Amino acid sequence: MKPGASVSLGQPLLAIVPDGSRLQAQLLVPSQAVGFVHPGVTVTLHYQAFPYQKFGLQHGVVRSVSRSALMPGEVTLLLGGGAPPSTDSLYLARVDLASQNVQAYGQQQPLRPGMALEADMLLDRRRILEWIFEPLYGMGHRWSSGS
Repeated sequence: MKPGASVSLGQPLLAIVPDGSRLQAQLLVPSQAVGFVHPGVTVTLHYQAFPYQKFGLQHGVVRSVSRSALMPGEVTLLLGGGAPPSTDSLYLARVDLASQNVQAYGQQQPLRPGMALEADMLLDRRRILEWIFEPLYGMGHRWSSGS
């Protein structure tokens, strides 16, 4: 915000973070993945300000997942007025961060509210042969159940 700039209705002006509080990541989870996201799932985080290729990966654990999809206005508000990443229904997952800092150039750099990030979650573990032959397993299951 610059002095003299106009403000839109519902536009966030500031975020208040109490001293000593721990930051959490807020993730937008698409509807096709939300069925497998639950508290306790491990998350790998990539902060845009600290490219993982140079500063490594960060980690966290899902604390909560919203029970209902966010309204389009809520998504826009979370994104600071930006356009939603997709037209799918999105759910909010809150993630407890393993660390409140990133090691960069030999120093601990503190994370800041509003930092953009991407996240990956391991939702399923399979052997590579199970993954390759998954379509055949699915067909066999359908035939054996009489469908």
